[in-house]
Amino acid sequence: MSESDALLQVLTNEIGESAKILEAVEDMDLGEIVTDPPSGRKHILVVDDDSRMLKIIKRHLADKYDVATALNGRIAFKFLENKRTDLILLDYEMPLESGPDVLKKLRDNPTTQNIPVIFLTGISERDKIEKALALKPQGYLLKPIDHIKLLSTISKFVN
Repeated sequence: MSESDALLQVLTNEIGESAKILEAVEDMDLGEIVTDPPSGRKHILVVDDDSRMLKIIKRHLADKYDVATALNGRIAFKFLENKRTDLILLDYEMPLESGPDVLKKLRDNPTTQNIPVIFLTGISERDKIEKALALKPQGYLLKPIDHIKLLSTISKFVN
């Protein structure tokens, strides 16, 4: 099996797993709308297609914030139908629907248009950074995420 065939197989498997997760989320009853997190702490929604990144960020934030995670924009919007969040950390590059696409939908929706959004990305190319900033997110952090910078940036918008 060639390297490209192996990579294609891995991507196909990951997309299949994401589809299964999405189906499970769509079948869930998310209950009634919660206006404040039960703990009284601020809530952060992290949207990233990399489950390892979700775990790392959740670990960084868990002591100070309530954190929910979503593997893509569709799951994030499903979450936001019934829950509220104080800030969204959004991966810039994701399959199926990119971070900029998700941000545009957030801004077009009256119930989500004012939620602060901070892009997370491993991309440092100037043209892509300018494209991201043109969408007017509240911030932009490069991966790998610096724990102190992450907390500092978040606190500007939720505290």
